[in-house]
Amino acid sequence: MRARDPMVLVPSHTVPLIGKPTVSGALRDYRDAIQYLRDAVVRGANALEPLDAMVARIELPPHLASSPFLRELYGQVDWSVRAIYNQELGWFDGRADQLYPPEDLASREIELMGGAAAVLAEADASLVSGDVRWASHLLGKLRDSGAMAVDALAGRLAQAYRSVAAGVENSNGRGYLLERAYELEGGELGQQAPTVGAGLLQALPPALIFDVMATRLKSDEALDVEETMAIELTDDRTWYVTVRRGVAEIVADAPLPGTPAPVATVLTDSGTWIALALQVLDPGVAVAEGTLTADDLLAVLVFLGRFEQGI
Repeated sequence: MRARDPMVLVPSHTVPLIGKPTVSGALRDYRDAIQYLRDAVVRGANALEPLDAMVARIELPPHLASSPFLRELYGQVDWSVRAIYNQELGWFDGRADQLYPPEDLASREIELMGGAAAVLAEADASLVSGDVRWASHLLGKLRDSGAMAVDALAGRLAQAYRSVAAGVENSNGRGYLLERAYELEGGELGQQAPTVGAGLLQALPPALIFDVMATRLKSDEALDVEETMAIELTDDRTWYVTVRRGVAEIVADAPLPGTPAPVATVLTDSGTWIALALQVLDPGVAVAEGTLTADDLLAVLVFLGRFEQGI
């Protein structure tokens, strides 16, 4: 983007930027901040510095930290340090005691701290004194230990989350804290299913549907299954879906060596297949309308029944 020297930048968040110097400066500072953090994490890791120590130490240099385009409104430096470390090296930070932690850690820590009543009293005192992050930590420890019912802690947790949120500029962090407080006070809303319109169906690539399909397998119900089904999309490619003992392997164009012969072959188009996968079209309707055919419809229904359907 910098090479194009644009006059206008329309970001996915916040307002558009106008003027070449403004756009160029914003893009430059943004990429420099990302590289600065990445390089700092790599240097720290190479020096065997613990992750928590890096989180506490690493910050942007003054010329980047003062940039109006790098305010921590949507993310945070410490979040990025953790994310970069995990991406580069995985979860283990080199501390041997983290490899095999004891069971029931939270409950044992609560007992060591004097019991649930003592920890709750400290949390209450911290809420009153304004040490709300410490209160939130203690209440979370009580929740995780099982020493107190979640319902008994809900009001205090909501109060702690709202108090922490009041001091957070990051919209993601603040929003998550407030939403969790809302759920604790009024009950969780549950996952809402979006409405699928014709435009979305037309825009989705078939490959995306097959990528998601692998994660939708009811693995516990397929541990003894080794079967393949072929899906010939007239406007795309032929896809081979193999369920093999709890995993779904999906390849395009040609089956891998050793793949079982398909128990059934489906012939349809991309739009019909996507609509079926998202449960906005009934298989019986597709068959009746002639948009889907199969050499063994019962085998197709049994095979697809091993996958969670819908959005």
